[in-house]
Amino acid sequence: MPSLSLINDASIYAAILILGALSGFFCERVGIANISINGQMIIGALVFTLFSTIIYKYMGTKTETEYTFIVCLIIAGILTIPTSLLFGFLTIKLKTNQVIAGTAINLLASGVATFVTYPLGDKIANKTSLSSDYLGLMKIGDGINTIYIGSILILIAVVLITIGLIIMMKKTPFGLRLYAIGENPNAADAQGINVYKYQWIAVSISGFIAGIGGGLYMYASRSPFGGEVGGIGFLALAILIAGAWRIPLIVVVSIAFAVITKTFSQIDKIPQEIGKLIPYVITLIALISFSKYSVAPKNVGIPFDKSKR
Repeated sequence: MPSLSLINDASIYAAILILGALSGFFCERVGIANISINGQMIIGALVFTLFSTIIYKYMGTKTETEYTFIVCLIIAGILTIPTSLLFGFLTIKLKTNQVIAGTAINLLASGVATFVTYPLGDKIANKTSLSSDYLGLMKIGDGINTIYIGSILILIAVVLITIGLIIMMKKTPFGLRLYAIGENPNAADAQGINVYKYQWIAVSISGFIAGIGGGLYMYASRSPFGGEVGGIGFLALAILIAGAWRIPLIVVVSIAFAVITKTFSQIDKIPQEIGKLIPYVITLIALISFSKYSVAPKNVGIPFDKSKR
């Protein structure tokens, strides 16, 4: 029988990975290779931590604050959109190399987060760092028998939302147009579909989802925000590839990855350093194993130029 701590950790970790992979999914379904997932999640984590710190400063540890984390998540998603729009400006408007643009966003986000974290922590919370205390509130029991209800509910909510996204992508004109643009934007344009419009929408959705994912990372974190999210955005990108750009497979791979990773991390005989290395080893193995079976959208990574139709 799995331990309660394994269920807690794997649930929230899987939810974060699903959101990160979905962030990349929306961009790549319109032909934009999104390498900037990690950077956008960093911004989401920063915003979530900042607003949760402000709320705790004025509300303390009252029971009501258990529910304000939803507000903080939404704010994190919304305020991450400008970062994704900057990525969109580079890739859609300027037609910059998408890998280089994504790398630039990652570096910019990390630099900004590191630069503002410590001054804001000192000014807002009178301490040298920013942190979230939501995880400690939403729990039942103590010690090894603690159940973090929030983590389990969040995974359930993310899976339900994912089911809604599957229906949207398969059954609605909006979703089918995204598929069409990723496969052949010139053909979609010939049918009267505004390719640029849908690319901007997809980039915005991607940023919103990544921001929420970054917020959840800090919700689950037991340490102060240090300007990074542990490279989880890159792991999410690998899961997107291993999941063959299909939402159901993305969910399955994310949950399996989370369970395996957290199981190894809780084995006492494995050194802590090895435990931290395991997610990246699993990612490498997954990419080697599934990459030849994964078929990306045909036009991913190729800037759309209407004049060359």
